[in-house]
Amino acid sequence: MAYAIWQPPGDTGWVRKVGWAREVAESFGVALPEDRVVDVSPYAEVAGVQVRGYLRKHKAPQAFFCGTDEVAGAVLTVVQCLGMVVPDDIMVLGYGDYAQAARTLPPLSTVRVPRFQMGVRAVEALARVMEAGPGAPPVRETLEAELVVRKTTRML
Repeated sequence: MAYAIWQPPGDTGWVRKVGWAREVAESFGVALPEDRVVDVSPYAEVAGVQVRGYLRKHKAPQAFFCGTDEVAGAVLTVVQCLGMVVPDDIMVLGYGDYAQAARTLPPLSTVRVPRFQMGVRAVEALARVMEAGPGAPPVRETLEAELVVRKTTRML
């Protein structure tokens, strides 16, 4: 598996996110070595070019898990342009379950996150921290995500 990520300018949190992705993958018996992490632009067109370059230098992975549905859509286009059949030759999985994920050809499998709940919890956490004042401990919330299986993935 390859993991296509993007790093927002000035955000060092992506290192932690890749670490978490490695931990989860390893808990399922899947290794995620350095050469399988592709740092790509948040702009789909640029990410597509970067993934195409990656595929020129590396053997195609079984799957790409992308940090956003937009990047996954670009990856989907690239692999199809290279003659790969999705999901038979390569699988593509996005993150976010934005509206366009259901409209790609084939429809994109993705991870749905509870965006509304995330917003509510963030405001609640901010209110608690503001009430507690300086030195308040950090707040960490865990919400359930849902795997939305469409046509870009298959069972192994």
